Amino acid sequence: MEGRGPYRIYDPGGGTEENGSTAFERLIEENARLKERMQGIKSIGELLEESQVEASKLRQKAEDLVKDNKMLIASSALEELVETGAAGPKHSSALAAPGSTQPDTGTQKSPSGSSSEFEVVAAEAQGCPQDSGRASIVQELEPLPHEDANLLPQLQQLESTLSGCAREASKDQVFVRMGYMASELKRLASKVHKNEQRTSFLQTLCETLHTENKELRTKLERDLEQRNQALEKLRCENQELRRMVTLSNQESAKREAAEQQQQSGVVVEKAAGRGELEAKEKKVKILEHQRREVRMRMRLRLRRSP
Repeated sequence: MEGRGPYRIYDPGGGTEENGSTAFERLIEENARLKERMQGIKSIGELLEESQVEASKLRQKAEDLVKDNKMLIASSALEELVETGAAGPKHSSALAAPGSTQPDTGTQKSPSGSSSEFEVVAAEAQGCPQDSGRASIVQELEPLPHEDANLLPQLQQLESTLSGCAREASKDQVFVRMGYMASELKRLASKVHKNEQRTSFLQTLCETLHTENKELRTKLERDLEQRNQALEKLRCENQELRRMVTLSNQESAKREAAEQQQQSGVVVEKAAGRGELEAKEKKVKILEHQRREVRMRMRLRLRRSP
């Protein structure tokens, strides 16, 4: 068998050159159709690679959006805690009243699965179930297998089978190769369909995450505005209290100054009265001394007179 040429189709007889030429033309037409199909397979492979790249981008985007959602929820909880701590007991009770009136509705999940309610207390109590659900969904989106990631070898293999069909003269071998190519095409089409489903699912996930991010940002902006209003109100109240304290201090200082002036006036009056009394007492003593001297002189004169 070695050294011989390629196998030829066994013809028991009765065949003519016309039948051989028609079979050859038919094979040429089939080869042309197979080449067209190969071009379609190449385009399908390129589309599959593009869909895989897009799916990886969307997966990365979904993971980034999940991280952003976690950070936004944590920052909203921190800002609400800071707001309640700065507002004092009255403001904290006033702010906690709307959330405490409906504790059951915040902890229950909505039947439609929507994440429109973003209560911080419910998020802390449940451990962010929406984030865990999204994380599980992202974990379910595992990377594609190695054979799906690298489609170029499969396309090259199909191209080699097509070139073999073009060179093959046996119809049986051509049909076998065509069946193999049909199975490969079916498998590639199923992979393309799966990748399209994954990309559509990732697109919907990204859209939902984008809407949730918008809602969280609006909620954070609203909470920040409320906190700024509460801080401004507290600042005004503090200024009013300071003004009242300064006024009361000024009034008490004026009262103390008036009392001190009154006390000093009383002391001065007492000192002046004491000085007048002492002067009068001295005058009385002098007058008594003078009266005694006058009496003594009168007595002496009476004694000297006969």
